[in-house]
Amino acid sequence: MDLTLGPVLFDWGRDKLLEFYKEAAGWPVSDVYLGEVVCYRKRGLTLDDIRRVGEELQKAGKNVVVSTLALVSDDTELDVVREACRLPFAIEANDASALQLAKGKKGLVAGPHITSYNYDSVEFLKGIGVNRVVFPVELSKDAMEAIAKNTDIETEVFVYGKLPLAFSWRCYTSRAFGLLKSNCKIDCRKFPEGMMIETLEKRPLFIVNGTQVMSALTMNLIDYLNELKDIGITKARISPQYGETGDVVKVFKERLDGRISVGEANNRLKALEKTGFCNGWYHGKAGWEDVGESAEWKSLVIE
Repeated sequence: MDLTLGPVLFDWGRDKLLEFYKEAAGWPVSDVYLGEVVCYRKRGLTLDDIRRVGEELQKAGKNVVVSTLALVSDDTELDVVREACRLPFAIEANDASALQLAKGKKGLVAGPHITSYNYDSVEFLKGIGVNRVVFPVELSKDAMEAIAKNTDIETEVFVYGKLPLAFSWRCYTSRAFGLLKSNCKIDCRKFPEGMMIETLEKRPLFIVNGTQVMSALTMNLIDYLNELKDIGITKARISPQYGETGDVVKVFKERLDGRISVGEANNRLKALEKTGFCNGWYHGKAGWEDVGESAEWKSLVIE
């Protein structure tokens, strides 16, 4: 099983993104995803930037994939997807329009926002040219196993990062500043880790990231890397976090290679995380719950 680096979901600005991908060229990941998934207004890199960065990453031995928007609601956003699909790299399609526009491209990936919920849907995607599916974060281990053990295309699982939960045409961040999406001031750039939303009891609940809602807790499946390998998962995705991703990748790689224990891996990840961990829906339970080595620490943070 290889590690992959998912697309940056937050707005870090062009300079930070260029610096980030320069560093990522030296990280032990097989694939690097570029492009904008959340909102076309906050694209940090131009098409020329993506082309240059992608070429440099390829020289470093990485497989480069360009991710497309998850929510396409008008012709402008459709044009953004169309431009992304013209780039000379593999495409991660995150909605049906991208599946159509990227049809025939080598290395087509169905992203986590495509409803690959069962074997039949994965086989349908395979039939239209998809070479890899990134399972939606809502799937349990049992559901993923039922698919991965019966298909011959690559399967990828989200193993670390803030869980992408929902998208809206309206921009939550702009609304927080009294603006509409149509006249936004790119205020999400002020929040490179998103805006935290708490309960009345001051517990972390959600993160608002422009038009996206994410989990406040960080999904962490480092306890289950061997289990994921055993059920046939071929790729494990780490979603970039501001200022800490390189260290996270290193911990996951050392654990994947068996050089450190689960306990040591979790201790090192805890030193990097601010709000706590969850397992998402891996165990078929509520997404905020946590089971395993990190569970005791999580309870100290949010309960």
